[in-house]
Amino acid sequence: MFNAEDFQYELESINSLLIENYTKYFNKNSRINQASLYALSAGGKRVRPLLFSLLLEAYDYDFTQYAEVFTALEMVHTYSLVHDDLPAMDNDDLRRGKPTTHIQYGEDIAILAGDSLLTDAFFLLTKTNIDDTKKMMLIRILSLAAGSNGMVYGQDLDIANDTKENIQLDEIEKTYYYKTCLMIEAALAMGAVILGLELDKFIKLGSLIGQAFQIQDDILEYTKTSEEIGKSNQSDIKNNKNTITKLIGLDHSNLLVHTYFDNIENIIKELRLYGSKFHLYVLYLANREK
Repeated sequence: MFNAEDFQYELESINSLLIENYTKYFNKNSRINQASLYALSAGGKRVRPLLFSLLLEAYDYDFTQYAEVFTALEMVHTYSLVHDDLPAMDNDDLRRGKPTTHIQYGEDIAILAGDSLLTDAFFLLTKTNIDDTKKMMLIRILSLAAGSNGMVYGQDLDIANDTKENIQLDEIEKTYYYKTCLMIEAALAMGAVILGLELDKFIKLGSLIGQAFQIQDDILEYTKTSEEIGKSNQSDIKNNKNTITKLIGLDHSNLLVHTYFDNIENIIKELRLYGSKFHLYVLYLANREK
């Protein structure tokens, strides 16, 4: 069985370079920067930076030379969590095992911290040491994944789903696609841009990983404690959210996750990534317990 220790070098490098990059470029001693750094440095799984970094490693690239890219990815993801936890959204008080940003700093500063993490991420991409054409592609990919045609739209769908009766599976899958998959697609597509590879299969791979990952989160809320998963295990249940697990039950949800990972394995073979550390990390995700 694979565990986080198998990727300890990459994870420690990412955590270190995330903070180094943030404090290098955004160093005003303001409450906004303090709150942003609090949210960014709280740990977490770092799924998007790890997928990006391990993909580069699989092709013998030094991922630490592209720290601005994975820092930008994690800043956008962290902003979404800060805003998602707010009372107007999921109203959660625990994230990554720590008080949520609005509990620690207040709602007003949490909103501004989320705004700054999102905006500053795109400035950071401009500092990436690659040619301008690739730089523009990275900015385009991340902005589309995060904005009103991407993750923000997914949050809109998520809110709308809460009031729907007799919701269908494909409606929830659509929400997951925009809410979760697109940012994972972006991590892999951005890696492919740097590697100079065609994007299509990496985008498909990201979509499958995102769907499986989101359903796993649904399952964990039903099967694990808040302490085990590092966040509230009652958020979706408390808010009566329409999730896939609520719709089809635990057993069928687990079967669906296995189906997704079978398809993921096939694409990994097609990309000749089978047996790479990237592949091992995907196997780790398939068996994650938090």
